[in-house]
Amino acid sequence: MRARGPPTLHGPYPQWTRKVDGKTVTKLFTPEQLGRYGDAFDNDRKLRGLVAQLETLSIDTISDAEGWNHQERTRRRPGSATGALWQP
Repeated sequence: MRARGPPTLHGPYPQWTRKVDGKTVTKLFTPEQLGRYGDAFDNDRKLRGLVAQLETLSIDTISDAEGWNHQERTRRRPGSATGALWQP
């Protein structure tokens, strides 16, 4: 009997995942739909990244103004769209 290798994937599977009323909702897109809406998704990704940077800057600014220890700071995970927190 021959050993089987890993399954062959047929992706990529373009998808859009977001929260609606506290629940995760995922929609799969056809290549045609991705072509129509791809720029909007790219813009959304950039906007979320900028917001995450602004949040980190705000936390750093407040921490510096209050004299909080840099080791104790809690920052958002870079690029996190969900707001997951991490310790640097």
